[in-house]
Amino acid sequence: MGHKVAIIKVASHSNCQTTANKIRRSVELLGGIEKIVEKGDWVIIKPNLEAAREARTAATTSMVFIQTAVEMTKESGAFPIVAEGPFMNYSDEVVFQVTGVRQLCERLGVQFVNLNSTDTVDVEVPGGKAHKKLRLPSVVSEADKLINLPKLKTHHLTTITCAMKNLKGVLPGQDKQLSHVLGIHQAIVDINKIVRSDLVIVDGLLAMDGMGPTFGRVVDLGVVVAGTNAVAVDSICARIMGIDPLHIRHLKLAYRDFSFDPNAIEVVGASIEEVQRSFKIPRERAGYHIALRSAHLLDRYIYRNLSGGRTIFPRLSGLFGLHPRIDAGLCASCDLCEKSCPVDAIDLTKKTINTVKCIDCLICFELCPNRAVVIRGISAD
Repeated sequence: MGHKVAIIKVASHSNCQTTANKIRRSVELLGGIEKIVEKGDWVIIKPNLEAAREARTAATTSMVFIQTAVEMTKESGAFPIVAEGPFMNYSDEVVFQVTGVRQLCERLGVQFVNLNSTDTVDVEVPGGKAHKKLRLPSVVSEADKLINLPKLKTHHLTTITCAMKNLKGVLPGQDKQLSHVLGIHQAIVDINKIVRSDLVIVDGLLAMDGMGPTFGRVVDLGVVVAGTNAVAVDSICARIMGIDPLHIRHLKLAYRDFSFDPNAIEVVGASIEEVQRSFKIPRERAGYHIALRSAHLLDRYIYRNLSGGRTIFPRLSGLFGLHPRIDAGLCASCDLCEKSCPVDAIDLTKKTINTVKCIDCLICFELCPNRAVVIRGISAD
């Protein structure tokens, strides 16, 4: 059975109404929203809001995608629920505030659910290899449909993050960490075995390459990609990024586990060649992988048992991971960074940034007139 994937070019995406029309057009090419969402359905709308960064940074899904998905769902007579659970390094409420999702949902009169702090159920993973059983938010397991709104980005651990990896965000709170302990590539595939994307609409307006998913370079790509199969969509998105899908481990594993034929994909709308770019792919040093895995293991299996379930992963990763830091030799103590920090993480007298409090919004990085705020850590070559 073939899978249809739509590619729509968006020449000028500064106009929200034009972008919304392009998003709707991508779904029309798949047969229309009414072919996917039925009257009376409860529909989860899952964006990628992994960090406290605005969509202009290419780190998070643009609000126009969420709004358009909500409106199409309502027009179908269904009931939309916007749901997200940011990564454990960040304050959920700060992420929701900075990205604007709470304000948007209030304006649209739609329910918003923090997946990190809602009721859960245990679900067996059929054919699970990394995950045999997972805790899923009840709102996700009980929903009739799920609309997946990923951002098109490179990723320093998984090469790309798109539709399949975006579903790791449904795991509640610190359960996300378990995927890294058990093996991130197979874990992504196992999550997609029990959480199905009924519709995927990829925000490729401003994509990201280099050190994604948070610190990479903005790529003005200007595309919307849509489909009803996450593996098919990710395969096409990889090719748009100039990457062989077989070089992406979780996609290669998905082809095997889902008996998926990557040649059985029909592209409609624009061609891949019309929008294709050469994305810079991050390559992590071996030292980073060793440090990251050690931090996950130490935190999950030792510290929490001794501290009543608390976590020190943000503090551990702050020692070696990529984070904004102050180069004392370049700093002129102008205090722009200290005054602009939304979480009071900067101590200019010591010229340090508290990596536990830091939300990686990079406002300090953007404002510094002397380029004294730099992104450092054990990372890619």
